[in-house]
Amino acid sequence: MTLTQFIKANCANYKSPSCLGVNFSKVGKVVSCTPHPTCKVIADKQPCKYFEECLAPIHKMPHTSQQTIDDARGAMLEYKMIGA
Repeated sequence: MTLTQFIKANCANYKSPSCLGVNFSKVGKVVSCTPHPTCKVIADKQPCKYFEECLAPIHKMPHTSQQTIDDARGAMLEYKMIGA
């Protein structure tokens, strides 16, 4: 699965084509909300704190399917190229 496909399928902030821009603390409280007209990962190839903290560790979440873990692996390889 490509990075774009993974974000569209799994990111709670992604609302085609925009981003809600919600970021959470480690205990799950909203710490900021700055909407963007587009997803900065998809549109601008820029890193995203929400992606890194909430989607990147998806393989560690309980009840994550093997298919989602496999999809995440491919997306993460592509994400690591951002800003490289």
